[in-house]
Amino acid sequence: MMKTCYVCLESCEEVSPCECRLSLHTQCMHDMRKHMRTETCTICKAPIRIEWVQFPNIEPPNVLIVEEPGHNYGHNYGCITFYLFFSYCMLGWIGKCVMFVLGVKITNFVAFWTSEHFLCTVPILLITGCLHRMLNRTHTVNRFHFF
Repeated sequence: MMKTCYVCLESCEEVSPCECRLSLHTQCMHDMRKHMRTETCTICKAPIRIEWVQFPNIEPPNVLIVEEPGHNYGHNYGCITFYLFFSYCMLGWIGKCVMFVLGVKITNFVAFWTSEHFLCTVPILLITGCLHRMLNRTHTVNRFHFF
């Protein structure tokens, strides 16, 4: 007569470690205990006595990782770095133009590595940030019809 595991209903040669001694796979017993969080048999309600055995390490199967087409995240750091460098240079040169119009003597207009260029970048960055907030606030107010 073929014995059947009472959890998965497949053929089984193992028995449960409790008093009822019904057919039960070891893996099915572990899965059942993990999901039900009980220390007693679900059939006879007797405590389950388990001998802990060291199992050999089993290598996981190879997993193929497929990236979504069109999403190459590696090149974004280069784009962001270029954008920040370009913005720094442009804002500094715009700041130098404003300072020149106001009558301040600019020692080297092209050099972006000087403290003068950095100090000309900061006010322009603050002005563009304030303008962006003002325009964004106006756009939000008009979109929700607040008067």
